[in-house]
Amino acid sequence: YGVVPDMVLGHSVGEIAAAHVAGVFSLEDACKLIAARGKMMQALPAGGAMVSVGASRDHVNGVLADLGLAKEAAIAAVNTPNQIVLSGSESQVEQVRASLEKSGVQTKSLVVSHAFHSVLMEPILKGFALIAKSITYSPPVLPLISNVSGKRAGSEIALADYWVEHIRKPVVFSDGIQWAIESGVTLFVELGPHPVLSGLGSQCAPDNESLRWVASLRNKKNDWEAFLSALVQVHGAGVDLDWRRFFE
Repeated sequence: YGVVPDMVLGHSVGEIAAAHVAGVFSLEDACKLIAARGKMMQALPAGGAMVSVGASRDHVNGVLADLGLAKEAAIAAVNTPNQIVLSGSESQVEQVRASLEKSGVQTKSLVVSHAFHSVLMEPILKGFALIAKSITYSPPVLPLISNVSGKRAGSEIALADYWVEHIRKPVVFSDGIQWAIESGVTLFVELGPHPVLSGLGSQCAPDNESLRWVASLRNKKNDWEAFLSALVQVHGAGVDLDWRRFFE
């Protein structure tokens, strides 16, 4: 309907979708990466834990350093300035969690099959690298914000090594949102079955009233109604729609 992004950003595995939209690889190769990643992760031994923590990155890193657990339990995601996800072996994650809760920090266990973005992912990296090296890469034709750096991706995004590292490194989503805002983005449209990232994004800049956050679909609302609502909000934000395609 004529709505074209000026830049794209994903979250963890969603960055593969964003990279496809940005022209880094074909849809077929994107699916190949997704399938291999999922299959290899599910083949790992069960175990591990992930916990959402209501504290800053510096605070959590300080606790990890004090406990000497910076490898066994590590930050898997920085979703907002004050929402961190811990990941690693269950015993170590629980040890960190107990220390955080003792100091008054709120935590919440996440229902996951494995401890993603942690040391427990390392056994699959060599096998995944073989798949990643079979993919055809191109430089992005749209600005693509990296989960690894939290900034605009450069030539590294078109290398297999980046996507291997992507499995292990923390998702610095909050940094990416801040980079987009500093680059002049004021309208964020989340593509997905239910808004999650737009809620996190808005918490990255809660005092910025110039920003708009739009969800394309909602899981308890008719898809077409939700999509039309999203189009209304995008158009209201000043984006021109292709009315010919709309009425066709």
